[in-house]
Amino acid sequence: MSDAGVALVERVRATFEPDPAFVRAQWRGFRWWPGLFAQRIVADEPERRGGFEVHRVSAECVLVSGVSGGATTFAVLAETNMREAGSSAVRWNSETGEVSLHASVYLTPGQEDAAGTRLLHAALLQLGDAARLREPLARALGGTPVVDSPEGGEPRRDPDPLLEAWQAY
Repeated sequence: MSDAGVALVERVRATFEPDPAFVRAQWRGFRWWPGLFAQRIVADEPERRGGFEVHRVSAECVLVSGVSGGATTFAVLAETNMREAGSSAVRWNSETGEVSLHASVYLTPGQEDAAGTRLLHAALLQLGDAARLREPLARALGGTPVVDSPEGGEPRRDPDPLLEAWQAY
């Protein structure tokens, strides 16, 4: 199988041009810190479905930790997903108690350009949404806004200009 998924991850990385001090390579992807939180771009292992090679590539920002499930949590998530109907879903991970923004694209041969454009837009918009929603969601959910940094480093205090790119839309 080819690796169009990893190629798309590299396209995102090359387009975003993250500061080398705030980016780390990961298996089939990378993680970078555009501000006080991280964004992870990763390609799953390709699969064969219906005779086609299918690749899923995702962008995710963890925003809030320490969130328990329940009616209030699900009501806040539903209301946020309805009000902030962008390219990323606000979702809760029951195993970790974290709330994140998540966007994925699936691509098959011949769809690399279109899927790449969709993921680039979704990942870019996700950055602005993450910066805006982190603290309000933490308050509404009774959790803690995630403050993340590269291993052994300090949290980034000078936000990457891409956090404001959503304003061009």
